[in-house]
Amino acid sequence: MEDVKINTKHEQGILEAIQKHPIFCFNDIFVYYTACSRATAYNHNLDKLDSIKEAIYKNRRKGVTSLKAKWLKSENATLQLAVMRLICDADEHRALNQNYTNIRVDEYNETQADVDFDDIKL
Repeated sequence: MEDVKINTKHEQGILEAIQKHPIFCFNDIFVYYTACSRATAYNHNLDKLDSIKEAIYKNRRKGVTSLKAKWLKSENATLQLAVMRLICDADEHRALNQNYTNIRVDEYNETQADVDFDDIKL
């Protein structure tokens, strides 16, 4: 019963820390949440709780979408190209590359390099 109280107390504290701070992985929690050590958290299996995993995932996704938005609005062509590579579909990605190699393996296990530069539209 005592373990349940400890887990609930630490879980709530960790969730609050995740919401307040830029925590993107489980080990980062202990920079901001000092009520228990990392060893204690692992011993109580707090790293396996879905609520904590989900809160970290949400922080990570907020960070990614925030950076993508900043890069897209930026005047820096390198950042714009980086975000384009992240958000484009396969055909657009192929067109962005200066060269593209498509490697196919046929039924006889012969590897054939298929490079078609004529289909690249810039």
